[in-house]
Amino acid sequence: MSSRPEVPSPAPVRRPFFYNLVPLTSRPTLYYDIRSAPFAGIYSGIVMFVLPWFLKDTLNGSDWEVAILMSARPASFLLNVIWAHLCANRKKMPFVLWPGLISRFMIVLVGFYLNSTMVVVLGSLANIIDAMATPAVNAIWRNNYPGTHRYKVIGTVLGVVSLCGAISSLAAGVMRQYLGEYDIPTNTTDLLFRIVFILGGICGMTGVWIFSRIKVRGESSSLSKVNGPSATEGGAPRPRDDSFVGNLTLLWRDPKFGKFMLVQMMMGFANLMTMPVLILLLKWQGANWVEAMLIIGVATALPRAITMPLWGRILQRLNPMQARAIFNLIWPIGFLMIALSGSNLWVVFAARVFIGVGQGATFLLWTLQQTYFARKEDLPRYMGVHGTLTGIRGLIGPAVGVVLTTYLYYNVQHILFYLSAGIYLCAWYLAMRMAMRERKETSHRGHVDGGGVTQ
Repeated sequence: MSSRPEVPSPAPVRRPFFYNLVPLTSRPTLYYDIRSAPFAGIYSGIVMFVLPWFLKDTLNGSDWEVAILMSARPASFLLNVIWAHLCANRKKMPFVLWPGLISRFMIVLVGFYLNSTMVVVLGSLANIIDAMATPAVNAIWRNNYPGTHRYKVIGTVLGVVSLCGAISSLAAGVMRQYLGEYDIPTNTTDLLFRIVFILGGICGMTGVWIFSRIKVRGESSSLSKVNGPSATEGGAPRPRDDSFVGNLTLLWRDPKFGKFMLVQMMMGFANLMTMPVLILLLKWQGANWVEAMLIIGVATALPRAITMPLWGRILQRLNPMQARAIFNLIWPIGFLMIALSGSNLWVVFAARVFIGVGQGATFLLWTLQQTYFARKEDLPRYMGVHGTLTGIRGLIGPAVGVVLTTYLYYNVQHILFYLSAGIYLCAWYLAMRMAMRERKETSHRGHVDGGGVTQ
């Protein structure tokens, strides 16, 4: 009796662990998304954390120069309604690729700085141009990741971005402190920092190029029905106003969205007031480069990186009103800790860690909460309105913070954090009321893709 030879079973296919985060159809998107994240993180660490402290500590920039640089990113969203209108019925990826490459090239040019004014101008331009991509990126995520998985997968991607941002900022701080302790000549210090900004810009350009290889799902079919009714997300066809003012009318055409934006406006304004003031406070407290990068960068970005994937899974089970009601309490506690810190940098560090834990959730909400209110075809418009309001508070928030601490409180920066904590508590109260009303009026027990306005 002959026995058939045993055929060896094929070796199991090894897949990256993060493939389990999304359905099969979304894995090609995640393949490029997760690979662009480390480069985006290095770039963001250099721009968000290193550049403002470099401007104040090394170049002795004025308080107003710090305020302008810190406000450039949020203020740039003022034009988001225009960018959303332009990309609403067009291919999205060109709106990501070209602004991304140009803005990151501006940071490469920062490496050739001559004075603080040049750094402020180039850094501000980089943030303004980069903001053009925000509506398009959110529309791509909306198309390519299903609502049942979106928070947790974007939480993982942004967690990688935050982790790499913390590492890059701390590395720059350690390098600068090391050079200072060993009396490295000033011209050598300048050369190495020029290289840091050049490499940061190149890493950013690399990340944008990798992300641009994503194929946007369903884009061809949607472009062929530019003004037709939605075929996928119910409701009768409704008239559409694609003008600038027409987009802003969403605030009263969709009252729930308008009220939610009020909560967001109060909370964001309170936070933005403190951004340049924190830099001034650390300078007044005599922080060195390592201490500054630990507080400005690591204390916020590292807890955000660690907790963001967890928050992504939790937020998937909450609607935005519930989430705001929960996480709005974290920020005022952190602000009160800074207000009571005196000259103790460790208390400021602990407060920033506490804020960083909650910031992972609020950053995810800022990025994705519009999908709860908007239909698929309306998302760029909702994101545009949201971005425009971010721009309004970004334009005035940091300036108000500098005015209050410079002219009213006479360089007593701690007082501003009491004021911000009070505004946050008011926003928390409004968010709690909205959450309770939403729970009574709807059967939704988690995040769902919304239906938008009815007319």
